Amino acid sequence: MPPFALGLVLSAAVLHASYHLLYKKSLDKEAFSWWLLCVSTVAYFPLFLAYRPSIPADGWPLILASGAGETMYFALLARAYDLGDLSLVYPLARGSAPLFIFLLAFSMLGERVAALGMLGIGLVAVGLYLLPLRSLDDIILPLRALRDRPARLALLAGMAISAYTVTDKVGVRLVDPFPYIYLVLAVTLGFFTVYLLVTHRIGPLPHEWRANKVSVSLSGILGLFTYFLVLKAMQRSTVLCA
Repeated sequence: MPPFALGLVLSAAVLHASYHLLYKKSLDKEAFSWWLLCVSTVAYFPLFLAYRPSIPADGWPLILASGAGETMYFALLARAYDLGDLSLVYPLARGSAPLFIFLLAFSMLGERVAALGMLGIGLVAVGLYLLPLRSLDDIILPLRALRDRPARLALLAGMAISAYTVTDKVGVRLVDPFPYIYLVLAVTLGFFTVYLLVTHRIGPLPHEWRANKVSVSLSGILGLFTYFLVLKAMQRSTVLCA
């Protein structure tokens, strides 16, 4: 991976973990997610207009598909955080994603990964397995954890991450990363709004804003900027590296 792309990914990782800590502390995860998307859409709208983007026709299906994947991710992650701990859900969702991304990128995009890259993916998998252990006596504990709903939801969230990430790798070949991710999040906001209406979960929205508007605002700003850094890295490297 080029050094500049590596720097972007590492910066994104720090920012991503920071706003997930705020996210975990929210009162209602789905309401927090909705406000996060609102803040991102409103805050970055002037910059989006300044870009004066021209979106090719074949870019829109990718934007819609990515938005659908993001919606699934937010819904699954919210339920996982409601039921499980940040120390389990976050690394399981984000740590499993590279494994799924590898399979999708290899099969759909024909990307290959070098030996060091494979080693890195393997280390992520091993670290993910060992993370919940307090001692070697608990070596089968992670397998038992997969029987619990939070762990299963976190893995499904990891699958959703891999689906929209591979979609985005193709998308940024056609559309500049910033207008692309802005439109993806705007589409996600629309889909997520429909989801909350259909599931009758819009009630907590006002209370969540009153209780956590500062955290929501920070997360909304960091969220879009974080993934923008990842998309810029994707332009300079393979999706497996980013």
